[in-house]
Amino acid sequence: MQLERYKNNPILEPRKEHAWEAGGVFNPSVIYEQGKVYIVYRAFSKDHTSSLGLAISKDGFNIDERLPEPIYKPRESFEKKAKPGVWSGCEDPRITKIGDRFYMCYTAFDGVHPTRVALTSIKVKDFLAFRWKWEKPVLISPPGIDDKNACILPQKIKGKYFIFHRFHPCIWIDSVKDLNFKKDIWIKGSCWFMPRTDKWDSRKIGTGPVPIKTKQGWLLIYHGLSEQDRKYRLGAMLLDLKDPSRVLCRPNNFILEPEQDYEKQGVVPNVVFTNGAIIIKDQLFIYYGAADNVIGLATVNLNEFLKELTEKADYKIELIRHKRNPILKPNIKNWWEADAVFNPCVIKDEKNIFHMVYRAHSSQFFDEHKPGFHISFLGYANSKNGSTFKNRRLFFKPEHKWEYFGCEDPRITKFGNQYFIFYTAVSHFPSSQEYVKIALATTKDFKTITKHGIVTPFNAKCMVLFPERINGKMVAIFALEPDLRPLKTGIAFFNDIQEILSQEYWDKWWIEKDQQGKNILFPPTPDLEIEVGAPPIKTKQGWLLILAYITGISLPGPDVFGIGAALLDLKDPTKILAKSDYPFLIPKTQYEIRYMRPNAIIFPSGAVVKNKELLVYYGAGDKICCLAFYNLERLIKILLKSSSRTYSSKFAVFQTTKGFGNEEF
Repeated sequence: MQLERYKNNPILEPRKEHAWEAGGVFNPSVIYEQGKVYIVYRAFSKDHTSSLGLAISKDGFNIDERLPEPIYKPRESFEKKAKPGVWSGCEDPRITKIGDRFYMCYTAFDGVHPTRVALTSIKVKDFLAFRWKWEKPVLISPPGIDDKNACILPQKIKGKYFIFHRFHPCIWIDSVKDLNFKKDIWIKGSCWFMPRTDKWDSRKIGTGPVPIKTKQGWLLIYHGLSEQDRKYRLGAMLLDLKDPSRVLCRPNNFILEPEQDYEKQGVVPNVVFTNGAIIIKDQLFIYYGAADNVIGLATVNLNEFLKELTEKADYKIELIRHKRNPILKPNIKNWWEADAVFNPCVIKDEKNIFHMVYRAHSSQFFDEHKPGFHISFLGYANSKNGSTFKNRRLFFKPEHKWEYFGCEDPRITKFGNQYFIFYTAVSHFPSSQEYVKIALATTKDFKTITKHGIVTPFNAKCMVLFPERINGKMVAIFALEPDLRPLKTGIAFFNDIQEILSQEYWDKWWIEKDQQGKNILFPPTPDLEIEVGAPPIKTKQGWLLILAYITGISLPGPDVFGIGAALLDLKDPTKILAKSDYPFLIPKTQYEIRYMRPNAIIFPSGAVVKNKELLVYYGAGDKICCLAFYNLERLIKILLKSSSRTYSSKFAVFQTTKGFGNEEF
């Protein structure tokens, strides 16, 4: 799926006789209007001030006209040079035609403060007549955050404009009702597409040209930087026409990489970087900056390109949200769950009854000596179909010193003839790490409950027990020191329940944990953290472990919690057979994002199988309980096919085409 370079590349080079473009010309945006190609390119002077120039082509290949003066140059304080010797100016334009105007996003940089996205516009008729009556530019990205690579889709979708931009290291999408940005109104959005470990786009990615509408979807060309060789390459993905946050396909391979001398040698070596693409007679023309010095052109037949793009791409998984979501909401009639119900764990018994134990708290109940602190309880409900839960009641409440300030986030496993319920016990307020630990309760009927006390003598949460012995041992996975970043996942092996509760056992485990990383399952990374989700499910291919994926941790602003998965070896659960490079679900619907506290959270804590469907139960916004599902066989097949060769340290956020199954299971 490689592009064909134009034989006379580069098509534009610096002009030494023009001071404003003597240093380099690169990263062009392109407009195809009235049979001509208008190339709006970035140029910089010897003092590293960037302005925008214009060249025109009748056939898309040969330059017929090139203006001697810039058509856009720095005029506001946020893009003028703040001090001598620094790079500054108006960088990397991306132009969208909407109605009778061209809207241009570009990177504004004064050389001192972080880069920001600026927006301006001009009437089409003025642009074509070379009357440079640009609107006064406004900053649309927040201060203090390095943001760039922004563009606007050329049409509204569901009444909103979609704006793509890049917070390092990923592509974000925001939607706005109009393009009239007022003071202190910034684009925010969500992190949708991220780098992929062990691939050509492993370090960071960014938007290329304005996405092109095709019958198959929005074609997004993007750039990626490799962690391994630090080369900039170009790739492609196809987005859903009705929901551009949903990726239909994203192949593993790039479509262009630095190969020619003018791409490998220049101001910044080994760079191909595009802002502009158009279609002329079924041919896709991609104009790109090479080594931050010159401009090249590459083409490909659009139909053949799209065909190969979809044929070679892996299909991705997006869990299907249940139409009745949220399946459980706070109940003001019950004092203990009047404010929030979330993070449910569900297990199905031999009679096909679904038992749910969930976390709940109420603003009506808090410690009178600790204003503002709301104590968590555990609630119970059951269901015959897995989606409609009834018979809600208080399951248990804090009773002992080690759980006095809350019982949180239960995980249930049927082991032998009883149900093991691990939960987070909070003993003090404020709840620093030394006061947050794992506790254990057991029951045989969800009526009579035995509390066994604290399991881990150190800070830990989210323990899940495997439902059977492996090589003669009971096995548990849990979040180790979750109140210290970065998160780590521990794994432990026991002879019996007495060992689970043994201080001596855990002291030994802790020492071994510090010896060459022993007992750590998913090592943390700067860009992705993993927390244990639902208890493991046994399949023919391995133990399926639903996980919480936390991204945005290296960026300013809120973290984003999503749902991912891993497959562990049946005989050796320390061996990871596969792990998703991306979340299967991230906060997106109104009921998932309206309760951000302060992060965008969907957190999986339960999973069961019903009629070949995997049902995943999750809390949304620390407020409600929700359900999503997917065909189990297909999920594992795709997981094995598309996951990294080793477990991923970074991931790309993918949304996908229709899943399998139906809303009634």
